[in-house]
Amino acid sequence: MAKGGFAKTFKFKDQSGTEYILTPRQKKFVECYVEQINNPNEGRGSATSAVIAAGYDVYHKINGESANEVNPKLACSAASENLTKPNIRAYLNFLLEKIGFTDLDIDLKHNFLIHQFENLQVSMRAIEHYDKKFGRIKGQKEEADKNRAETMKIEQELREWGNRGKSN
Repeated sequence: MAKGGFAKTFKFKDQSGTEYILTPRQKKFVECYVEQINNPNEGRGSATSAVIAAGYDVYHKINGESANEVNPKLACSAASENLTKPNIRAYLNFLLEKIGFTDLDIDLKHNFLIHQFENLQVSMRAIEHYDKKFGRIKGQKEEADKNRAETMKIEQELREWGNRGKSN
């Protein structure tokens, strides 16, 4: 057993039969991350908070010693790096599928949100995410920026026009 009572490595096979190996800390990171995603009371699934909960050394240092104060940039960097590692991604996908967080589940939730009529903003966001997922939105950012600039110009002109009427 390694320090903290953990086995030295954790092995698992994904659905294709590929074997992956994680360190105990990597395993705990993924499990904390999935727990937050699966439990709304635990937050929004922040990889940064999962890094901290998993025990990564992401604290400010004073003369080489840990200051017991989290360094948010270091925690974010460690989380980002973790999410690019194939073994961590594989275990994350494995656990997400295990709790029913699959493409089909997401599609069903998007469908529900798109077709609900109580909150138009929620419907619009769901449609936007759905379109992004299926690559239906190409060049949308550029178009949105252009439209936003035109809208701001028109709003400014309307304000100026309205102010002219007030000063007469």
